[in-house]
Amino acid sequence: MSKVLRLGSQRYKKLTDLGAVLKEPFDSCGLLEIGLSSDYFVSISPAIVGQQLSNKVTKVIWDRVESLMYAETTAEKMLNSKDEKLREMGVSYSKIS
Repeated sequence: MSKVLRLGSQRYKKLTDLGAVLKEPFDSCGLLEIGLSSDYFVSISPAIVGQQLSNKVTKVIWDRVESLMYAETTAEKMLNSKDEKLREMGVSYSKIS
């Protein structure tokens, strides 16, 4: 499911009121389409894995993690995964702990 953030909308105003630094990038994009999942764990996990990495590297590592989870990533599966297996996929120790 994806949501659209329209310029001038109430959501847009709330975000840009939080900080002027957001207004310029939002204005230059025009229309933002943001993919959302009802499973917040699945939504945020790739971002955590990819902190301080390039998008390309993040995608490679996350694709490996998903293959380890047989394309059904859940918090329970991640917690039950062996640390060494996640390391083999490219996830750093600091992200695992």
